[in-house]
Amino acid sequence: METNWLSSDFKHDRIILAGDIGGTNTTLAVVGQKKSKFTVILKCAYKSQQIDGVIDRSRKSSPSPKRKAPP
Repeated sequence: METNWLSSDFKHDRIILAGDIGGTNTTLAVVGQKKSKFTVILKCAYKSQQIDGVIDRSRKSSPSPKRKAPP
């Protein structure tokens, strides 16, 4: 699993969980929306063979990024 924080701005009107699920790789991202602008806040990439499901994976990975949030 690879986790990358791409933004430290947490002031958004809406937070969206986005995903790209493929046969080889799966990417989950937390995206912030402020008016008509979208910003990727957090991106997690996995080998698809290593995960049981998106819900299971997002629950397992959620504590880790919280501890590593940028200032």
